Amino acid sequence: MKKHTHTYPKKALMRCMKNFLCQFGIAGIPSYNKPYSGKANILKDDPNWLPEGPSHRKNDLGVKRFGKGYLAYAGGGKDSRSNQLIVALGNNERLGGG
Repeated sequence: MKKHTHTYPKKALMRCMKNFLCQFGIAGIPSYNKPYSGKANILKDDPNWLPEGPSHRKNDLGVKRFGKGYLAYAGGGKDSRSNQLIVALGNNERLGGG
């Protein structure tokens, strides 16, 4: 695991970036993560509730795709979710296909 100044691999909040997001959920004990790793255990993505692309970062009511306080699964691309979650610390309209 790459270490940087805001990564805490054995803490509840393992990665926090000011005004962006805070990621958590992965266990500090690697064996606890095994049931959630590997292609057979990855969660498939839910359909986006907004069409993808920059022109669809808000819906008709002005609701942002990942507004401050939103909770979502962390992922690194299509169908890559596991036991990690993120909380948006600011409005992040580009996440989730924006």
